Amino acid sequence: MTLTAKVVSGNEVRIPDPHAGEVTVISRYGKERAMLVHPDDFHRLDELDRMLAEAAELPSLEPTHQALRAHLEESTPGEPITDPAALAELFG
Repeated sequence: MTLTAKVVSGNEVRIPDPHAGEVTVISRYGKERAMLVHPDDFHRLDELDRMLAEAAELPSLEPTHQALRAHLEESTPGEPITDPAALAELFG
């Protein structure tokens, strides 16, 4: 869901001053009715939402042949190979 901003004049409502990093929960009859956030926090959330939507549209990554071989080697029982020369010989 895309965040949208609805502008309401400060003369129409009474709200506390928002502080960065803090959310003021406005409730009525025990139910959350609204959340008051600092403008910097709102813009950060909006940007994160936009970035997440863009990331969701990226094509999926396919593992390379070398990654599949490395995964197979890691899941094979035995002594781990830690020698750089042996690793270079295995994986080029």
